[in-house]
Amino acid sequence: MLNNTKGSTLIEALFAFSIYVVVLVMFVSLMTTLNKTSVTLAKKQKETIQYEESYGDEGGDAKSMLEKALK
Repeated sequence: MLNNTKGSTLIEALFAFSIYVVVLVMFVSLMTTLNKTSVTLAKKQKETIQYEESYGDEGGDAKSMLEKALK
């Protein structure tokens, strides 16, 4: 039997490093996606609030609100 294990430890180290890099890339990708999604949601929420405030200033009963929504 061969007792030379230096090559196998190098292969094991490279394999572990590749797993580490894959996990790191996935983590950064998920964080980027999460940040982009939260910015988009904040923008949509701000637009909705502005729309509701402008619509609420006009007032009106339920019938006129439905007619305006269906236009």
